[in-house]
Amino acid sequence: MIDALDWADVLTRLVAYSLRRLRRFGVGNVADAEQIAQEAVRRLLDPEYGSSLEAFDDARALQWQLQSIVNGLINNYQRKRATRAELSFSPAELPRAAASGGEAYHVDKLDAELVMRRLRARLEAQDPIAAQLVELYELKPAEQAAELGRSVREIYNARRRLKEHIEAVRRELLSEDHDDV
Repeated sequence: MIDALDWADVLTRLVAYSLRRLRRFGVGNVADAEQIAQEAVRRLLDPEYGSSLEAFDDARALQWQLQSIVNGLINNYQRKRATRAELSFSPAELPRAAASGGEAYHVDKLDAELVMRRLRARLEAQDPIAAQLVELYELKPAEQAAELGRSVREIYNARRRLKEHIEAVRRELLSEDHDDV
């Protein structure tokens, strides 16, 4: 039965499944879904990933395996995206990141300096580990952990806190902006 498989139909169904999964997360388009479906088929056929067509008795089992691969690819993408969003900016971009969030807030050079002063003062007073991360922004979490003599888990927690501090500074600046009006 696997020998007579209609790969065009399998790929069409897999693209549709991929698109539904992507839209569930609020990301992606048809091109992304096609790319994910093709990668799932490639991984299924690649012996490095430990699977082969001989392992499947029928098309349904094959489809389930492909959907499982798609789920893994999408979950990995979401995890990477969330991690990049946590600290995807340099110290020069921190003011812009602190000021963004839906509301309009003009960031010029003076505003950027104000944001950085506020953020640094807040971090030094409340969260010295997160303050150190601002200087080590280019390093990966494992490298940051080695540099600071901390565990990777502590670094990820500090990254999360840094993001929260940036958000707090952003809210403070926006509320001050609205108080002036």
